[in-house]
Parts: sequence; structure tokens; C-alpha cells
Amino acid sequence: MAIYAWPITLRPSNATFWLEANTLRMESPLSRAAQTLIRPGARWVCRMDFNRRGHGVAPRLDALVAMLDGGAHEVALFDWRRPVPRGAAASTTTVDTFLAGDTFTDGGGFVSYASSPVMASAATRGAETLYTSGWENSAAVLLAGDYVGLNGRLYMVLEDVTSSGAGLATLRIRPRLHAGAAAGARLTFIRPTTRFRLAAQGVENPTEAGPLSSYSMTFVESLP
Repeated sequence: MAIYAWPITLRPSNATFWLEANTLRMESPLSRAAQTLIRPGARWVCRMDFNRRGHGVAPRLDALVAMLDGGAHEVALFDWRRPVPRGAAASTTTVDTFLAGDTFTDGGGFVSYASSPVMASAATRGAETLYTSGWENSAAVLLAGDYVGLNGRLYMVLEDVTSSGAGLATLRIRPRLHAGAAAGARLTFIRPTTRFRLAAQGVENPTEAGPLSSYSMTFVESLP
């Protein structure tokens, strides 16, 4: 089984991305009193549409779908709707010189982030709270709905997160941790991904004169 990276240049026309819970609801047939059981196994679901793609894109989509062998292999995907946080963690600083003082001939530079977060303490499988460090000091680093990646898995922050003066921050997340995380494990926040499989054995590609092909493909997270 291989894990492929989704080419950043293959941008969908439309994207849908949501968390599918694994909650069992039981209702009494007599009183209609209900009980719910939260079970592990919540997973991300992603659907992407590519409308009227020509020779520059359609063959690449065909090849990528074929490479996944109908779900035998995985692909790392992020939420195209929010690839970077809306909080201050996404703020960047551009350094336009090298250590020796040389500058970039094209006017560019190195882009760096003030935050470099890690797990401040270990967390066990099923945890919904992460204690982290390494954030920009005293900043609203993440907003509710932003994402972080941890150990190759994707988690959504449920509440706005403001770091302390020492760069510490507590994150409430969904889904709950799929696997334990060690102290010092690094968190990502720029296009964080998780692993998906195709939900079907293949993807249709209706084509109109041009030729212009359209695709609608659904992926489900591949859980450990």
C-alpha cells in the first residue's frame, strides 16, 4: 500500500469536506427516551468536483485515479476550503537576505512562521484536549474551525485558541485522537493532511465536445 500526495496544481471546482461521526443513538420504543453512545471511528469525508477540464488536467486526473487502484492505495488530502488557519499562526515573516548578506535576484525571500508548535505533554488515544507549546506568544493563533495536523492525521479546533506569554496553548479537537501522541511531536497547520481512500472502485469522467471532461470523486479517511 502506497500513500500519494495530491498535486497542489489539481485544484477542484467545488470541494466538500466534513466529519462523519460514529455515534450510536438508541431510543426506547415505550417512552422514546434516547441514549447516545460516542464510539471511536469518526472520520473525514471529502468530495471534489472537477468541471470541464481539458487536455492539461483531465489526463492527469485519469492517471491519479488509476494509480489509486480503486482504494487499494491512499492519498493525502487537506481541506481546500481552509488550507491555512485564519488565526495568527498563518502570519509570516519574509527574510530577503542570506546569512552572508546576499539578496534574492528575483526579489523573493525565505518565508518563516512565528509559531512552531509541538506537543507539550503526551496525549493518549481518544483524547480531545491537546496541551501544546511553541506558538507565537500572546496571540490568537487559531480560530474555531481551523485545522492542525498531528502524526499524519487531521484535527479541527473547536474553539478560538490564544497562546500564553510563554507560547503555550490548549486545543480542544475533533475527531478525538486516533492514536497516542508523544511529548515533542510536531503539529502542522499549513495544509495539514490526512490519509484517504477512494470510496468507489473508480471515477466516471463524462466528456463533452472539446473534449472537456468532468469528475466527481469521493474519498473517506483511512483509519488506523
